[in-house]
Amino acid sequence: MTSSRTLKTFIWALISASTLSLTLPANAQTSQTQAPQTPPPVDYVLTEAPTDHVIGSETAPHTIIAYASVTCPHCGSWFTKDWPAVKKELIETGQVRCVLRELRTKDVQFVAAGFTIANCAADQGSRAEFFTSIEYQMENQTRVLDAIEAGQGRQIYEEIAKASGLDGASGMAACFQNPAYQNQVLMSEARAKAGKITGVPAFFVNGVLYTGDQSAAGLAAELSTADAVGFTPIPGK
Repeated sequence: MTSSRTLKTFIWALISASTLSLTLPANAQTSQTQAPQTPPPVDYVLTEAPTDHVIGSETAPHTIIAYASVTCPHCGSWFTKDWPAVKKELIETGQVRCVLRELRTKDVQFVAAGFTIANCAADQGSRAEFFTSIEYQMENQTRVLDAIEAGQGRQIYEEIAKASGLDGASGMAACFQNPAYQNQVLMSEARAKAGKITGVPAFFVNGVLYTGDQSAAGLAAELSTADAVGFTPIPGK
C-alpha cells in the first residue's frame, strides 16, 4: 500500500495548496481582527452555467443536470449501463442537453484527481474531452479502485491522464498545480449543496430534482410525460 499512500499524499498536498490559494487572498492575515469573508453567491443551481461541461444541442427542449462521482459504484454502474442509451437516444437525437457536474464522495483525494484530469483535458483539448475522460474513468472504475488498493495508484492515474489526452505523469502533475480545476469542482459542490443533493447519481430534469427511475428508460419516460402534459423549458441562465 506504500505506493497508494504516497500517491494519496501527493494528490492531497497539491489539492490542499490549490484550494487554499483560492480561498485566501495573497495578503490575507489570520488574525482575530480580520473581517470575515462573505462567500460568493451560488448561482446557476438549476440552470446551465457558462463554465459547465455540456453535451447536446443548444436548442434541445429538455435540460438534464447530472451530478456524479468517479469513484461512486452507483455512478459507475449508471454510466456503464444507462449513459450510452441516454447519449444515443436522448442527447444525439436533439431531445436533451445534458450538464455533467462533479461531486466528490469517499476518498476525496482520488475523486478530485480524476475530476482534475478531466477538467484539465477539456481545457487543453476540447470541452468534449471532459466527457471522454469521465466515461473512461467510469467504465474502468473497478480496475482503477483495484489498482489503488494494490498500491498501483500512481500508474493507474497516469493511464487515465494519457487516455484523457494528457502527457502522462508530467501532464497530470501540471494539472494538479492549476487551482482553476479545483475551483470548478468546488463550485459544482456548492451548487449541489444549494440544490439539496444528498447522493449521487442525481439529476435535475428541466430544473426540478428528479426522484424517479434513474435508468435511461425511466428518464425517457419522464421526458415523454413532460412533452405530453406540456412544459416550459428552463432558460440557459
